[in-house]
Amino acid sequence: MIPERDVDPIATQERIGAIGTVVEVESSEKAHSILSQMLEAGRRPGAKRSHSAATPDLNAIPLERHGHHSDRAIEHRFRSMILQRARHRKYFV
Repeated sequence: MIPERDVDPIATQERIGAIGTVVEVESSEKAHSILSQMLEAGRRPGAKRSHSAATPDLNAIPLERHGHHSDRAIEHRFRSMILQRARHRKYFV
């Protein structure tokens, strides 16, 4: 996605600063609520979408519980199958 040129960067920075102030003075939950409402308003008919709806992936398993309890032989076989598939696509696609 190519970002559009900001026609008023000063106003943009003021709005970003305002959200920062909400976090400092009230709470991050309040800032989140305001941002959610703004996004919802932007989804109304006629509003031009200029942001990506993609969000970063988060691991559902906490790091302290994450470990390698899997079978290394199965992992090796799985990786080999992926490489084999990739080689096949390289020559036959």
